[in-house]
Amino acid sequence: MLAGETPPEWVTTFGATLDGPPTPTIPVPLDGETYTLGFTCKANDCEANQLYVLFAPQARDAWGMLASPEGISWLGRPNKRIQDAITDALRK
Repeated sequence: MLAGETPPEWVTTFGATLDGPPTPTIPVPLDGETYTLGFTCKANDCEANQLYVLFAPQARDAWGMLASPEGISWLGRPNKRIQDAITDALRK
């Protein structure tokens, strides 16, 4: 998902260690399949630094939405359909 992209240090560390707050995942129906939306955040600064990752079935692909004080960044080059699936799931 992060090939060729430079996320913040806390995202890179989380990707290597998976050390972060435990949160439930959300099933996201899309095109007749169930994708999985996961969440984590920066330790001690969760409100301002959040990462949402949408996993395709069987984890065949993943895309992320990073929310920080600088705004929203997309990871994994999600198309509009994937971006909408993430944001729509968060509105529910």
